[in-house]
Amino acid sequence: MVDELDILLLGGSGFVGSALSESLIKLSGVNLRIASRTPVTCGKVSSRIKYYCLDICDLPELHEAAVGVKVIINCTTGNAREIVIGAKNIFAVAEANSARVIHFSSMAVYGSATGLVDESSSGSCDLKGYGLAKKQSEEILSKCGQCVILRPGIIYGKGGVQWSIRISKLLLSGRLGDLGAAGDGICNLVHVLDVADAVKSIILRSTSSGVYNLATKSPPTWNQYFISFAKELGVYPIKRITNRALAIESRFYAYLIKFLQLLCRAVGLRVVLPELISPQQVRLFSQRIKLDCSKAERELDFRARCFADVIKDISTAYQD
Repeated sequence: MVDELDILLLGGSGFVGSALSESLIKLSGVNLRIASRTPVTCGKVSSRIKYYCLDICDLPELHEAAVGVKVIINCTTGNAREIVIGAKNIFAVAEANSARVIHFSSMAVYGSATGLVDESSSGSCDLKGYGLAKKQSEEILSKCGQCVILRPGIIYGKGGVQWSIRISKLLLSGRLGDLGAAGDGICNLVHVLDVADAVKSIILRSTSSGVYNLATKSPPTWNQYFISFAKELGVYPIKRITNRALAIESRFYAYLIKFLQLLCRAVGLRVVLPELISPQQVRLFSQRIKLDCSKAERELDFRARCFADVIKDISTAYQD
């Protein structure tokens, strides 16, 4: 239970935002303002929930939605430019309302680092694109009077497009499988409900600052994740993907599919295109980085579930 608390949840209609809203509205005293780029057409009806359609890059819209709030949660997604501009706008709005910020960053801020990595790590100096934008957003928002930064690993769960739905489609199509040495990197999974629990703990404990890694304590390799997922989907024995096939996927098909996506968007066509495997994903599949989450366990009582305990429940949603 908390005292009367108005929370602005940015990105509230997305995968993570939806889980957060379901969790936070159960707290007595919480009033939620759920904001997203697209109108919410089937959201929960409650006197304690208000819906806003806005873009965090539009400062006047953001100011209007945030009047009087005490907590701003940012779990929006976007390109590098939108991430940085959004952070600048959130900083301005948080300062105007003396609001606490809970900002979703990413393990991408660690770049190509390997080994056990805690929050004090400066990561690598090879950051660019998404990882660099996330790092810059951290630097901007850390200047707020009160800001908690979360660096989750691979957020998965039912409804998760990036690491659940897309993975299932690629496994079912035979385009993803056992990658050999190319899949021996650490898959720092964290279930979306565990992420929601971490945010709820921050709210209940009135945590005002800090940086926290979020991931399961004993993460599998990417090959182990793919093989376990494939077994539950009924795709077994799993296909062995050669280095040559993976290179073709990430260096040719990925760019072709991305071009077609942009072309269809430009001309207004609604076409279902194949999932892509990007070069960034391929690098991640072999990266041997393990997030140290002991700080979150100690200060937030964070306890991430083991993927083996939930993979069957997740996979049932994607079986043919």
